[in-house]
Amino acid sequence: MYVDDERSGAPSYEELAGLVAAQAETIKSQPEAIERLESRVGELERRLGQNPGNSGLPPSRDPVAERKRQAEENKRRAGAAGSPKRRRGKQRGSKGTTLEMSGVADEIVEHRPERCDGCGSQLHGSDDRGYQRRQVIDLPEVKPKVTEHRAHTYGCGCGHETTAAFPAAVRAPVNYGPRVRAVVA
Repeated sequence: MYVDDERSGAPSYEELAGLVAAQAETIKSQPEAIERLESRVGELERRLGQNPGNSGLPPSRDPVAERKRQAEENKRRAGAAGSPKRRRGKQRGSKGTTLEMSGVADEIVEHRPERCDGCGSQLHGSDDRGYQRRQVIDLPEVKPKVTEHRAHTYGCGCGHETTAAFPAAVRAPVNYGPRVRAVVA
């Protein structure tokens, strides 16, 4: 039997009913909040698992401890017994490539020795035993092309002199052409 005793300090029925209704509202809103928080935790865990090896992050974003570990591992790998230090350039076993010689040279410069390196005596063209070839590939020298325009003047029987007109692009005594202006721009 329930007795409403104001002196006992027990809540009334109405107070308990209001408390239960408030708790019911809180419980109704909890699944939405839980789903939102689980989504946030999942995103943070995904970010925490990222590193320069599995994302677009630069190596500088690695934690300091990870960078130290990688540096020690690289040092250990470079100094390990049986593994030679990696040299610059083409590595052993890989197929090399190089510039190929042109079949037709634009200019040939002959270099012939005049004296023997051994005894110092004079060498003759009849002793030629062949040659070795090397080629230098370079761009031709850029040389300006100067075009002079001459506007002739003719005299007529009537006494009038007529001078030919210069092209529209030739305005001053000395002008830069369209290619020079393009290079400068």
